[in-house]
Amino acid sequence: MRFSKRISSKPSFILLCAVLTLTASGNSMSSDALEIPDNAARKTYGQGWDCNLGYRRVDEACSRIAVPANGYPTGASYGSGWACNRGYLASRDTCVAIKVPPHGYLTGSPMEPGWQCDRGYEASKGACVAIHVPENGYLADSTFGEAWQCERGFRQDQRRCVAINVPAHGYLVETGYGVGWKCERGYRQVQDRCDAIDVPEHGYLADVSYGIGWKCNRGYRVYENSCEPVDVPDNAYLNTNGNRWTCAASHVKLGNACELRQVRNR
Repeated sequence: MRFSKRISSKPSFILLCAVLTLTASGNSMSSDALEIPDNAARKTYGQGWDCNLGYRRVDEACSRIAVPANGYPTGASYGSGWACNRGYLASRDTCVAIKVPPHGYLTGSPMEPGWQCDRGYEASKGACVAIHVPENGYLADSTFGEAWQCERGFRQDQRRCVAINVPAHGYLVETGYGVGWKCERGYRQVQDRCDAIDVPEHGYLADVSYGIGWKCNRGYRVYENSCEPVDVPDNAYLNTNGNRWTCAASHVKLGNACELRQVRNR
């Protein structure tokens, strides 16, 4: 049995070798049969061919791309197929040198104008003109808005930096709107000055920018310019804010008192 099994396996092995040989031969023949035009090369992956750099496929041939002076081929299958070197801009079928004005420099962007001004200068009609920084101002590192800003304690008034007049008991704030200052705690703004907040007995300073500037302690309520005690009647309690009272359960408010609610018998 062993002998007959060994004999029967040989035809299968021979058949497999034949198939592999024919397949390899077929691939070699089809590969050799591929016609590659001039200025082209076989694709690294897959079948077929691609045009060399600087050429573009037209039907079954590779046509040379007309690259202007100071340009280079991109290898892209769309568009012109070429781009200009740094320092040049495409203009129709040519590459035109970018004219960089004094106090300017080339940028890496291919978009117009292809240059920017040095710090301290700004573009104006194709030139770089010096930025006029007023007294008590400085150059700003901002792409948008003014090219300069005012020093702390000054604010912009047209093309000048004018001093901010901070009153007694006031301090500077970093803001581009308003008067440029705030009053210290315990004081509030009245026109162009800071007036002391008069906190009555049983009251305390309120850290808010509106209202009278103070609140009453719990158990007191505001009455004119003072804090008067809240008179809590029997069977009542102070509310959450502590400036009013509420009747306890099963009681109802009658005037300034809490009366037991009458339950009617059915």
